[in-house]
Amino acid sequence: MRVYREVLLDAARALAADGDLNLRLSRVACCLIQLDDSDVPPRAMEAFERVRAPLIDKPLVVQGRLVPRDLDELKGRSVVRGLGDLVVAELGGA
Repeated sequence: MRVYREVLLDAARALAADGDLNLRLSRVACCLIQLDDSDVPPRAMEAFERVRAPLIDKPLVVQGRLVPRDLDELKGRSVVRGLGDLVVAELGGA
């Protein structure tokens, strides 16, 4: 569970950084793909998949360069909100 928490925090930091949202979301994806499904608490798996799935449906790296996600504003906001919900659910009581 500690690995899960650390990765969520890394993903939140990547999201909070400066720059284009879709590029920051690519960095979030890089964090989330470090987790195996067994690292994610069963209670969080469905919400975690809703966040991770749209971020990894296309290659993250092309010709050695990180590729920005191409999420529209609505989907981008949904992913951002979902990540926030995961962080709060995991760390809210910590």
